[in-house]
Amino acid sequence: MLCLAAGLCTPYARAETAEPYFPPGTWWSPGFKWSQEKSDVFHQDWFGGQLAAMQEAPLWTASEADASGDVIRLLFSPTFSRPSVLRLTKAGTGDYLYDFRQSDGAGGYDPGQLVVQDQGRLTRDQADQLEGLLAEVQPLTLDPDVTGKPDADGSTLVCFDGSGMVLEVRLSGIYHAAERHECEMPKDSPLRQLTWFFNEISEGRLITVGTF
Repeated sequence: MLCLAAGLCTPYARAETAEPYFPPGTWWSPGFKWSQEKSDVFHQDWFGGQLAAMQEAPLWTASEADASGDVIRLLFSPTFSRPSVLRLTKAGTGDYLYDFRQSDGAGGYDPGQLVVQDQGRLTRDQADQLEGLLAEVQPLTLDPDVTGKPDADGSTLVCFDGSGMVLEVRLSGIYHAAERHECEMPKDSPLRQLTWFFNEISEGRLITVGTF
């Protein structure tokens, strides 16, 4: 299935850092219409540009000391509304700390600038819910990018303007990232449920009404 997330034909969001946000080849697979280099540059500019605008650091290049704890980060990117990111870090005590950030841009074409930042701690019930959702999603085995892989019969599904998300995890020192457009996530899918859980943690600020 080839799913074209909104923004492929819009000007790229320019990342403000030379350090790549994703490992080379993260979003590329044999048969994809672009070269690996072009795919890397595109995702660095688009999603990396939004993360840079919200002053988030790359997860996969963290130092050994910084990489010791588990981190789950979800970037929510609606085409015409504000991008948001929520990062959860597991502390040595087993508690999860959250950091929510939002820019004043638009996910499809403008990274904007950081305008909202909020931090806090998950309750025990929320932490249990998170771990249950992660067990269902299994983020370390999620296909990083299905957008370059047509169906077996060669047919394609084109998703126009809408919301996309990038889920990054660093669990037990292993980094993984996956991208999805909303049309790739059925209403009852664990990944969509995880996205709504992140929205709950952000007190409804992650997902703009009517965008997901």
